[in-house]
Amino acid sequence: MQVPMRIVLKNVPKPDEVRAQVREAAAVLERFHGRITSCRVSVTNPGSRHASGGHYDVHVVLRVPACDEIVISRPAGDQPEREHLRASLRKAFAQARRRLQDTARELRGDIKARATSR
Repeated sequence: MQVPMRIVLKNVPKPDEVRAQVREAAAVLERFHGRITSCRVSVTNPGSRHASGGHYDVHVVLRVPACDEIVISRPAGDQPEREHLRASLRKAFAQARRRLQDTARELRGDIKARATSR
């Protein structure tokens, strides 16, 4: 990445461990698309619950040359798996990987052009 990665954490326990997990996941993304210029990640625990820990919102914004920003937004909602930070990060970065792969295919021209209707 040309620009240092920016990680924003709000109401997240063990922030150093979370930052390490985010950096590791971003390094994996660079293997799928080597021309990522910047990456911003935001992890928020909006409603911290006393017993279960609450749900996590994860937002990833990637910049790639010759493409608009790739924005991945995984709001917690009422999804029970969102109570686990590792699962939230894994799903957000998996979605980012798929979007990067799609972008790379489009830039290479591997995706067929859609047929035009008459």
